Amino acid sequence: MIFQKILIIGLGMIGGSFAKYLKQKLPEIKIFATDNNQESLHIALDSKIIDNIYDFNDLDHEIDLIIIATPLLQYETIFNKISKINYKTSLEQLHVPLIIDFGSIKNFKFKNIPKNFIGCHPIAGSHKYGFENSDANIFYDKKIIICKENHHITKFFNDISLDSLFIQPEEHDQIYGLISHLPQFLSFMLSDFTPKEIDKSYDKIFRLLDSNPDIWNEIFTFNNNIIEKYYYEFFDNLENNFHLLNNQKINNIIDKSINLSTKYNINCNNLNISFFENNFSLLFFRIIIIMSYLEINDISKYHNYQGPAFLDFINLLAIIKNTEFNISYNITKNIDEINNLFDKIS
Repeated sequence: MIFQKILIIGLGMIGGSFAKYLKQKLPEIKIFATDNNQESLHIALDSKIIDNIYDFNDLDHEIDLIIIATPLLQYETIFNKISKINYKTSLEQLHVPLIIDFGSIKNFKFKNIPKNFIGCHPIAGSHKYGFENSDANIFYDKKIIICKENHHITKFFNDISLDSLFIQPEEHDQIYGLISHLPQFLSFMLSDFTPKEIDKSYDKIFRLLDSNPDIWNEIFTFNNNIIEKYYYEFFDNLENNFHLLNNQKINNIIDKSINLSTKYNINCNNLNISFFENNFSLLFFRIIIIMSYLEINDISKYHNYQGPAFLDFINLLAIIKNTEFNISYNITKNIDEINNLFDKIS
């Protein structure tokens, strides 16, 4: 065991889930935690998920690894607090504790980033938030991105069965701007083009609508240039697909959607066909959005880095392959309404 004492800053959904996962994998590790939500800290302490509540006002601590699991806008304040503390470690090979984070952006430009900081990003998560929704299971069989090679960190993640991938910060933000941030942005954009009542078989497809908008607005701001670049390419694809649709090339659209669902191995056989038929215009409009997204050139290069959100976002495309439903007839029948939806976002 490399790290004996670990501090988790931020005991929300990700921080709380990792604390639970860590206790299952390495129960002998001592976990300290701090969070603005005192109730969450005491629940975690009482249930033995953490071993002690951490206080930044105590200027002398023995910690081997610090994990930041907070919104990005809190990082500078956290870095300032860490810099004022006389940390010791229980390990001879470390003079100061290593610091990692679990944020979704890696190429941030804060001026006070500690030299012992290593950016990390677990490809795990949920649209839910808060410690009350934390769940160790989200970390099982998952990968973690590491943006600076360090054998201590790599061994630690290997010891707890997380596969490590090394990616430079700039490339990380490009990859996840496309396969994570843009799908979430499009999901929020489509919130007004969604059936009011969602059939249970479609819950995962629409789950990104329930993501925390405050957290995601931070991510959109930090990675704006990448998201904007890919959004323009997406919108060009969308215009092209509507051009096909309005020039009697419905079969071309259907063939493209089937090819894309096959290429990305999209299979979702339990979707309620009646719900699809009753909400055809809204759901087919969403299918064209998904198609236009998947036609972005870099998707084929980066999709292997996907997390569950990517798959849930594109899964609706699978319904096109259902032979029980006459897609062409319903497109023709609802073409005016589908075009009206496009006009609203143009």
